Amino acid sequence: MHFRKLLFLWILVFSFQGSTVFAHEVLLILDPGHGGSDHGGWSGDGFKFGNGYVAEDAYTFDVAKRVEAKAKEKGWVVAFTVRDKLVSDHVADSDEYNILPPRRNLIFNLPLPYEIVHRGRDGLGKRLSVTRRLNREYRGAIQIFVSLHIDLTEPYVQGMHIFTGGIKNSNEFAESIIREAREQGLGFRVRSEEKPMINEKAHLYVLRRGVITPRVLIELGNFYNPRDQLLILRSEGREKYAEVIANAIEDYVK
Repeated sequence: MHFRKLLFLWILVFSFQGSTVFAHEVLLILDPGHGGSDHGGWSGDGFKFGNGYVAEDAYTFDVAKRVEAKAKEKGWVVAFTVRDKLVSDHVADSDEYNILPPRRNLIFNLPLPYEIVHRGRDGLGKRLSVTRRLNREYRGAIQIFVSLHIDLTEPYVQGMHIFTGGIKNSNEFAESIIREAREQGLGFRVRSEEKPMINEKAHLYVLRRGVITPRVLIELGNFYNPRDQLLILRSEGREKYAEVIANAIEDYVK
């Protein structure tokens, strides 16, 4: 019996050797959609706008950087699934329309060699590889995964839409987002009629295969809705999105 106890303790010590338990720490993993060779939209070119295109990746990354700044002020650990190879932290702060350049230099946040972000299941799998590594490294922390996207659909669809994959903890976190979003007038509407903001049925790849809980994918707004487009293209609108997400996380973890 004594030998078995010693053996159990030895296995326990060995299994935790070199590993840190981050009890009560908050780890926020941000997944700004698209980037690299994929600028979003149906074709990967972005959203049709005037005579050209607006890159979705530029705006999801901009909102993610704003969320990161607010999260760091609260003392949380922040990590990205993708990062800029040029280490650019710039966000556009003009109140005018900001047509931001595509984020062509985004790479997967993985060890060398660098790999430019691309679409498809392989690209999504690499994003999830980052989350699995972080899940192991920050064992014991409160871990939250937020994937950021911008929708493109009929102009009468407006507001924030949250995908949870039907995961219980993700639904609970989504409720915190909903409270903040509705307070800021960002509720989900179709033809001006308020609709449920949570979609549990769409089992998106990053939700179905993810390991972080809670995990959500947020469509911040619909680029082809005039009001949402104004929010997306203006710095103050993107700041509002970031505030909603940061405040919702604070509400969820307290």
